[in-house]
Amino acid sequence: MQTNARSLMSRWLAVFLMGAGAACAQPAFEPAGPQAMPGKEVCAGNPKAASGSDTAALAALIAAPEFASVRPLFGAAQPQVMWWVRKARSLDLQALLTAFHEANHMLDFALSACHGNRAVFHYRGEVIVTDYVRGQAPAFAIAAKEIPDELKAQPNGRYAVYFGNRNVYRGDFYPLIDELNAHVAGAEFEVAVAGTPLYRDMAARARSINGNIGGMADFMLYTVAYLKALRAQDPAAWRKLVARKAMMAHVQRLWTAAENVLALAAPLAPEQGGLYQYPTAALDAVYAPALLAELDAAGLRHGSPPRPAAASSGGGFTTPAASFSVPR
Repeated sequence: MQTNARSLMSRWLAVFLMGAGAACAQPAFEPAGPQAMPGKEVCAGNPKAASGSDTAALAALIAAPEFASVRPLFGAAQPQVMWWVRKARSLDLQALLTAFHEANHMLDFALSACHGNRAVFHYRGEVIVTDYVRGQAPAFAIAAKEIPDELKAQPNGRYAVYFGNRNVYRGDFYPLIDELNAHVAGAEFEVAVAGTPLYRDMAARARSINGNIGGMADFMLYTVAYLKALRAQDPAAWRKLVARKAMMAHVQRLWTAAENVLALAAPLAPEQGGLYQYPTAALDAVYAPALLAELDAAGLRHGSPPRPAAASSGGGFTTPAASFSVPR
């Protein structure tokens, strides 16, 4: 799913504003210029660098320990990160969440081209090359039939963008998992920066954010819905897909990481005085018995997400607050 200026992530980083607040200091931004995918230099692990005082300002910002998770991506796709930052003309949380998410997609598709259109993912500083080749499984739109109607009907929901227009081909299993990959990485970033000045500045200006954490849950749902639809529609194609061990190992890696992030994200929900909306409705669908059976059938291990506390206990979430670090 090639990224362009009308990005899906930038449309879906929903920020619910409270009004004007003090913004963090901003550098002088270079013009964004034309957008460009990473070139063949990434195949050799020799990515281009971006220049400018705005690049230096972002590099200085992410030198703090809380930004460790995005530093490898910044090094691997600097011009792409900076294009999104310059388009937003901001180094606030909203701009950075969009920039790193979209740059992750752009880098993944460039790396895929380096490896004969295999599904390739940049995640936690690693380049993960799988045994799935783009186009080997049907379009991910088949998942639509297994997504609950109430989630399809959500106003301004992600479903409308990714499934709503049947005339738009969004791709096969690779773009589906690439979205999950970028959302998990982005959700790890969201949790890691909670409590930083960047986070506090956004919290002063917004009631809540529906960003990577919410998108991660949606794509967990879309992934397991896809597996269910494919197994029912074409059992032979399903068997071929789940036999792609390297690809399914990355799905497992992302699923485990997502469940870990959800435990850390629950105390950061608005109900707890935090900023990040907690995706209860999507998770209720993901962890319904019929869909959990599909994870089991595909050999994917899973736990369960933290659940909202009972109203009698005062509301909020049952999972305690915890520190977050990105494994190496």
